[in-house]
Amino acid sequence: EHMLMGTPESTITGPLLGKPYYGDEVIGGLDMRHQQWTFTVGLKGVHRAHVKDVEDRIKNAIKGITEIGGWDSDKVSGAINTIDLRLRDQSSGRNPRGVNLMNLVFSKWNYGKDPTLRLAYTKAWNSLLDDIDTMGSSVFLDLMRESLVENTHYAVIQLFPKTGMVKEHEEAEQQRISSMKEYQTEAEFTKLLAETSELKEAQKIEDPPLALAKIPRVPIESIDRLVKPNIIKLRVQDEVLVATTRVPDSFGMLFVDFGLDLRLIDFEDIFLLPVMMKLMMNSHTEAWTEEQMYRQISKYSAGIEPVLQIDDVRPRDADYEAFVVNDGSHLSTKIFFRGRCRADKLGSYLNVLSQIVFYGGQFVHSRTKEAIRALMEEIDVDIYENGAEYVDRRLEARYSKQGLVIEQLYGISQLQRLADLLNEQNTDFDYVHERVMNVRRAIQIGHRNGMILSITGEAKLLEDAEDDITQFITNGIFENSDAVPFTNPNLDPHPWMESMAGEKYYLAPLVNEGIIVPAAVSFFGKGGTVYETGQKVSGSGSVVAKFIENGYLFEKFVLQQGAEDAFVRISYHHGTVRFLAFRDPNRDLIESLQVFDDVGNALSRSVLNAETLPDGAHEAVVTTIAELDGVAPQPDEIGWEFLIEFLQDDTSEYRQLWRDEILNTTRADFVDVIKDILEWENPTIAAISTAQEFQQAQNISGLELEITRVFIV
Repeated sequence: EHMLMGTPESTITGPLLGKPYYGDEVIGGLDMRHQQWTFTVGLKGVHRAHVKDVEDRIKNAIKGITEIGGWDSDKVSGAINTIDLRLRDQSSGRNPRGVNLMNLVFSKWNYGKDPTLRLAYTKAWNSLLDDIDTMGSSVFLDLMRESLVENTHYAVIQLFPKTGMVKEHEEAEQQRISSMKEYQTEAEFTKLLAETSELKEAQKIEDPPLALAKIPRVPIESIDRLVKPNIIKLRVQDEVLVATTRVPDSFGMLFVDFGLDLRLIDFEDIFLLPVMMKLMMNSHTEAWTEEQMYRQISKYSAGIEPVLQIDDVRPRDADYEAFVVNDGSHLSTKIFFRGRCRADKLGSYLNVLSQIVFYGGQFVHSRTKEAIRALMEEIDVDIYENGAEYVDRRLEARYSKQGLVIEQLYGISQLQRLADLLNEQNTDFDYVHERVMNVRRAIQIGHRNGMILSITGEAKLLEDAEDDITQFITNGIFENSDAVPFTNPNLDPHPWMESMAGEKYYLAPLVNEGIIVPAAVSFFGKGGTVYETGQKVSGSGSVVAKFIENGYLFEKFVLQQGAEDAFVRISYHHGTVRFLAFRDPNRDLIESLQVFDDVGNALSRSVLNAETLPDGAHEAVVTTIAELDGVAPQPDEIGWEFLIEFLQDDTSEYRQLWRDEILNTTRADFVDVIKDILEWENPTIAAISTAQEFQQAQNISGLELEITRVFIV
C-alpha cells in the first residue's frame, strides 16, 4: 500500500497528482478492519471527460509495476521504515494506545477468530523482512497479480456536484412529509402530530431533582487536586534552545519537534505561510529532487508535518498578575516541523530535516498557483465540516490580536485573500511567487536563539542521541552571521503589532456578518467582551461556561433543534466569551440568536434565585477538569504538551492556581460571571449559512448583516 499510494511520487499517486485536469487529491488504500479486506483508490476533483482515462491510468500503474519486476531497493527501504514505525507506535493522534489495540482485536474477534492475531506481529514482520532481503520487492508481485491485477471483482463509483441539490433535497423532504397523509388515516396522522407536539414539550421540561439525583456522580473530592509537574528539561546549546522529555517507553523511537521563529515575516504576507508550508513539503531541495526528498523522508521517518503555533504570552512587567486580561501585544509565533524516527536513525532524520527546512522549498513559479488553488479547495471543504471553528475565529479576530493573526492564517480572511490572488486577472504570479519565497527566507535566516529542538523518548535513547543533537546544531542549522537575536516575547511587543495598528488591520470590524455557503446546515456564533484589559479572570469562569454549554445550550440547540453540538468559549487572555452552535439543521438564524440573547436571563433564573449552587454545577466542575486534563497523552504528545506550556509561560504554579479556582467554585462565582455576561460589551454575530436564510432573517427581523461570500472554488 505504501509503495503504491504512500507518497506523492508513489506508483499510483505519481501519474495522477500534479495534473490539474485529472484531480488534486488521491485517497483510499488498504482497509483491513473487516473480514473482507478491500483496496480502494479515489481521486478528487476529476473532470468528467477524464474519468475513464484516470481509471485506466490506475489499472496500468498497478499492472506496470508487476511487469517491470517491482520497486527499487530505496523505495522498499522507505516503505519498510514507515510501516516499522507505524507498528511500533500503534497510536493515532490523541487516541489512547489501548483503544487502538482494542480496535485491532475487534477486527478479528468480531468474526470468531483469535483476538490476538492482529496484536502479535514481530514474528511475521521479521519473516517478511528476511524474504525481502532475499527476494527484494518481487516478494509482493504474486500477491499483487492475484489480488489486484487479475481481480475482476471491483466497482467504479463516480460522484459529481449538482447545482441546487440542497434545495431539491429540502423540497423532496417537504413533499415526503406532506404525502404522509396518503399512507395514514386521518386519525393516525392527527395522533402523530399530537405525539410530536407532546415530545417537543416534554423536551422543554427540566428533569425533576429526584430523577437527576439517580444519575451516578464523580465526587469532586475524588479528583486529583494537584497538577502534574512539567518535566521538560531545557538548556541552551550554541544559542539554540534544546528541550528533552523523558517518557517510560517510546518503543525504540524518538519524537522530534524543531521550531523556528516567524517574527521576520512581514505581517502583510502571513496569509501565505500555509501556501509556503505546502510547497516546502512538496518540492526539491538544493541536494535532492522532489522524488529523492520523498524517499529520504520515508526512509528515515514516519513523515514530517509543519505546524504553526501562535500563542499569547504573559507580559512580564512590574505590575503583572496571573490570569489578567492583557492588551494582546505579546505573542509567541513559531513554525514547528514535527516527526518521529527510530532512535538509531536520528542522525539521518535530522539531516533530512535540515535539508527540508534550510535548503528546501525550491519550486517553480507555476507550483505557487497550484498550491494556492489546492489550499483554497481544502479550506472550502473544511468550512462545511468545521464551520463552527471558522465562525469562532471570525469572532475572536474582532476582539484580540492573536485572533486576528489566526484568522489571517486559517480563516475566512485567508480564503478571501487567496481568492483575490487567483481571481484577479492582472495578478503578477512572479511577484506572488517572490512573496512566498520571502516568507521561506524569513524563516530560514532568523537568529538561532529563536530556534527550539525538542526531543522526547526513553532516558537511554536520549542519552545516546546527544552526539546527533550536537552534530545537527553545529552543522545542520543554516548560519546567518548578520542575524540579530530575537528579544524575549514576554518583555517586548511582537513586531507585527506595528502593522496591526494601521487602519487596515486594527482588529476586524465589529459588524454582524453572514457568511454565505450552499450548505445544508448552519453554524451560528455570538461573541463579545466580558472582561476589560487589566481585569482578573478566575478559573471558575470556565466552570460557568461549561455549565451553560452542558445545560442551557445543549437543551436548546441539541435536544430541541437537533444541532450536532453547542459550545461556550471563554478567554482569559482576551476577556471574551463566544457562544457557538455547530451544524444546526434548523438553520433559523433569528431563533438561534434569541437563544444566545436569553443566556443571561436563563442563568439568572437558575442561579440568582437560588441560595446554593444550581443543579448541574457539580457536573460542570467535573467536566471542566476532565477537559483540562484530557485523556492520558501518548508518548509522542507528552513532550509537545510540555513544550507548549513552556512557550505560553504556563507554569505549574499558574496551572495549580487555575485548577484550585475551578475546584473551589462557589455560588458567588456564578453570580459574578453571570453579571459580567449580562453586561458584556460590543457583542457581534458571525454566521455561516445560505443566502436564503440570511435574506429571510433580514426580512423578518430587520437584522442588519454584512454579507460575505466564500464559495469560490
